[in-house]
Amino acid sequence: FSYTSEPWHTQKWARAIQEKYYGMGPRDAYPGDEDQGQMSSWYILSSIGLFQMDGGCSKDPVWLLGSPRFDRVEILLDNTYYSGKKLIIKAENVSKDNCYIQYVRFNNKRLSNNYIEWSKLKKGGTLHFIMGDRPNPNAFK
Repeated sequence: FSYTSEPWHTQKWARAIQEKYYGMGPRDAYPGDEDQGQMSSWYILSSIGLFQMDGGCSKDPVWLLGSPRFDRVEILLDNTYYSGKKLIIKAENVSKDNCYIQYVRFNNKRLSNNYIEWSKLKKGGTLHFIMGDRPNPNAFK
């Protein structure tokens, strides 16, 4: 749904899959075959509000923006490979019911697309989601 005019369906269904098929109990670790880390990787990335469709194969890969589950995540960037020190992902108003993106800012600039380029993220900064309980058709306008 991220490539349609209604990307909020991705936010809704990704969150629903996380809730139904993943958890902390022995039967909830991940559904079916782990596929060399694919299922757990999807869950982790989806839980922080990011997903990559091309597996990093593009010259400048993009990360689709989804529905984060945490109010704050800090990713330390290894200075051997990246110029940035830290990528912070914040999700304001995030809750079980508030799974819809109202808008997103990166380094205080509102994003007009439901994706962000890796070339920007690897420099570090703050990706700030504002979440709500209803889809916002104008989230990326």
